[in-house]
Amino acid sequence: MEVLINFIIDYKCKFLKRAFEKRIIYLKLIQSIYILKTTLIITTYNWPKALELVLKSAEHQTHMPDEIIVADDGSGLETKKVVENFIDKLPLTHLWHEDEGFRRTVILNKALAKADGDYIIQLDGDCIMHPQFIEDHYKNMQRNTFLYGSRAVSYTHLR
Repeated sequence: MEVLINFIIDYKCKFLKRAFEKRIIYLKLIQSIYILKTTLIITTYNWPKALELVLKSAEHQTHMPDEIIVADDGSGLETKKVVENFIDKLPLTHLWHEDEGFRRTVILNKALAKADGDYIIQLDGDCIMHPQFIEDHYKNMQRNTFLYGSRAVSYTHLR
């Protein structure tokens, strides 16, 4: 009986040691990922109410990006006021250019040039993020990989 007990103890010790080593490797991987500086770029044009909701969702992220750039394709003063309301709450920069028609790609390229992040997350100004949105990007990022998604619409009542 004593031999059996010693065998079980040895087996559990080896099992726990392997589990611990795997956990250390996993934590080192996570740490190396979290060292990357991230930039969230939010493109917007003249829909300040939607942008306000997006920025509110940014406030509630389980992992905050290092910088957030609002890439503004020529919106009016109301959008500027929305951004100013969040400037003290988020690591936020407002990048704006004159409204000369639809030039979303131009302002997006300017935002990319200004970004300090090693990892860029791009979001439209009317997409509200779930609280783990940025964290999910960290969990799924891989070198030389572009992550993308599509919109999900949720209806509580269809009446």
